[in-house]
Amino acid sequence: MSDHHEQGSFVSGFSIGLLAGAAGYFLFGTDKGRQIKAKLAQEWSQAQLSMPERGSGVINFSSLSQMLKSVATSISVAEKEGRDKLQTHRLTKAKNVSKKSKPKFKGV
Repeated sequence: MSDHHEQGSFVSGFSIGLLAGAAGYFLFGTDKGRQIKAKLAQEWSQAQLSMPERGSGVINFSSLSQMLKSVATSISVAEKEGRDKLQTHRLTKAKNVSKKSKPKFKGV
């Protein structure tokens, strides 16, 4: 069952990578993609002007790339915390299993 799960993870990761590569090629390698990128940057600038000032509880980013970096950092921190919690849980479970005493042979 473990092999099946690992194969599913590989296929999922490969598919996501393929889609990300296709999207990257479209945005950076085609004229239409460059136009869409320029329009997104323009709309981001307009949206940024309508955002409330810093300090009102909303984080104000100076650029779209800064916002994306912040989101990526938040995701990686959350993933690390999740891995740490899982590792702690596994260690606690392993300690509890090792503390159980084995039945002793009392003879026939």
